[in-house]
Amino acid sequence: MTNGNPEPVNNLVYFLGHDASTLKDLGRRLKEQQLALAQFEHPAELAAAALERLPAVLILELEMLPQDGDIADFLTNLLGTATPGPALICIAESDGMDARLRSVRAGAKAFFVAPPDPAELAAKTLQAYGSGGREPLRILIVEDEQSQATYVAMLLTKAGMTVRTLGEPLSILNVLAEFRPDLILMDLYMPQASGAELTAIIRDHDQFYDTPILMVSNETDADKQIAALLAGSDGFITKPVNSQRLIAFIEHRIRMARWLPERRAVIAKRGAPTRLLDKDFFIRTLERWVRDSAAGGPGSGVLIIELDSPQQLIDRLGLSGFDKLLAQIEQLLGRQLAGNDVVTRYGEFSYGVLTQRKDQAALVGLGEKLRRITADSSLTPSLANVVTTASVGIGLFQPPPEDALALLARAERACAKARQNGGARVEIWAPQEGRSEDRIKTLIEHALTSEGFVLLFQPIVALGKVEGTYFEAQLRLRSPDGELLPPREFFPIAEHHGLMTAIDRWVMEYALDTLRDHRIRHPELRILVHQTMDTLRSREWLPWLREQLISRDLKRIRPVLQFQLRDVRTSIEIAKVLFGILRKAGIHICLGNVTNSPSEIALVGQLGAALVKLSINTLAQTNSQDLTALVEQLHEQKALVVATGIEDQQTVTLVWSCRADFIQGNYIQMARDDINVSLSA
Repeated sequence: MTNGNPEPVNNLVYFLGHDASTLKDLGRRLKEQQLALAQFEHPAELAAAALERLPAVLILELEMLPQDGDIADFLTNLLGTATPGPALICIAESDGMDARLRSVRAGAKAFFVAPPDPAELAAKTLQAYGSGGREPLRILIVEDEQSQATYVAMLLTKAGMTVRTLGEPLSILNVLAEFRPDLILMDLYMPQASGAELTAIIRDHDQFYDTPILMVSNETDADKQIAALLAGSDGFITKPVNSQRLIAFIEHRIRMARWLPERRAVIAKRGAPTRLLDKDFFIRTLERWVRDSAAGGPGSGVLIIELDSPQQLIDRLGLSGFDKLLAQIEQLLGRQLAGNDVVTRYGEFSYGVLTQRKDQAALVGLGEKLRRITADSSLTPSLANVVTTASVGIGLFQPPPEDALALLARAERACAKARQNGGARVEIWAPQEGRSEDRIKTLIEHALTSEGFVLLFQPIVALGKVEGTYFEAQLRLRSPDGELLPPREFFPIAEHHGLMTAIDRWVMEYALDTLRDHRIRHPELRILVHQTMDTLRSREWLPWLREQLISRDLKRIRPVLQFQLRDVRTSIEIAKVLFGILRKAGIHICLGNVTNSPSEIALVGQLGAALVKLSINTLAQTNSQDLTALVEQLHEQKALVVATGIEDQQTVTLVWSCRADFIQGNYIQMARDDINVSLSA
């Protein structure tokens, strides 16, 4: 018998990129944890080193890839197809949706915008090192039927997971303490105790509070499913168990459970001297407050604090001095805010604060205090005698805004008013007195010839490999008080006065201009553009659209035209003919607000729609099994399925398990007025 030497521990971390400033600090931090960092400035050097030994973690600057190249293909060419491969961390020059999606699809454990903070990068590297396939996922199956437990255990073991089965539910706490599972898979109905009862007991123990729990059952009663969810479970998997869906669901829930501590760490930044949080996180928090009626009281608001005359300060101080000034102001801001306040760097020279005070007077008082402290930056000796002033705008939650962007528009409008009135002052947004039909009609007519319309772009995120990068163009009408009115508040009036065709053409021209601006760098861009059947029926519309495409040299890139299904049903035969003409021209059709009605599903196929947006009510009121069947039926009609209106993680989980092709909603990412933010690579 021979004693083989144990496999040496792989402690290698490879860095492919040019950021030498980050590497020194990163290498020191990793060395303290017994990890060895090696830098490569050329892919060929990395490939040569990988032939001798693969790293445990690879940190990749995406700028090293060919333009818009696939990360997975790039790594396969460099490193081969060995399994398991290294855990991947990506760094990009800017925080764009395109770069983030490419990283997610390549299986990256983390994503950073250059230059990354060495401490945070080191922490993510250590985390990736510990989860890069070296420790199998640990799954506890609680199931009184032995045959079912054995079957599921076999599926998960084949997927590389470590599995333990438990047929005596009442001993679960002892087994949890010993086995320490990453996830619990539990039958809903068992003789000694139900899954909901056991879940409530587990959640009462702090050490198991965050452990994901999935229920397995053939239960279709929505009330009973909801009762189990309220007890603390994280989702349902219906019997009979589909192996691929089960494994995907388990891996997703564990990823989310590991993501939560990271988000708590973000919240913990509130204890730092500046307490500034990421802008996207700030806006997502704002969106949750908008949806929560309890959070939008008379003392709730958003403050925009913008420096007056920033260019004069830069000219006087220089860039380095100006940065010191901002750092001082940020620390002063942090000291004045309460524990639940959320603050972010909102713009190049501005900050945003989301806060809740006793009443509106207290809110204005906070604005005055924050305005005054900008003049205290002379506390820094090197900045003595430098006096700064700021304009502060306050956006109110009352009356309730349509969404977070509408609330921010209120604060921005108030801040602009403060600047116009001389700066160094606080202005509070005030709604206009009523909006009559005649007033809104006048606003629409003015917007068609000026800048009264605002077009926002919201990403439609693919859940699998789908060609193209999709955004939806969403129209808003700006009122004189800064409010951004959604279509439901002005479309009926536009229809009544025959203005919809003019609006459709305005939206189309703006969207086509955006496609033109991106046609070279982002030929994969697809924009969903809303149109109405009244516009489509017009004889001159098709020739007009052809001229618009030709004039912008859009030969290979086309918009996706989106129609509401209820609108299309008023002119089905005309739609069949015109949609066919558009398809021949390379223009795809998206049908919105589709339900699980058999007639609507059949109509999707008859009209040749390339994309279908599910009705929000259908998504909310359909159980997982029926939703999966609906998606499959739409796939049979050759349509890709978009689940829209995603507002929480539970809906993401539901959609993921039901195999929809895209997700869209404010929980994923809010609409923005500049598509460059999401596409810059």
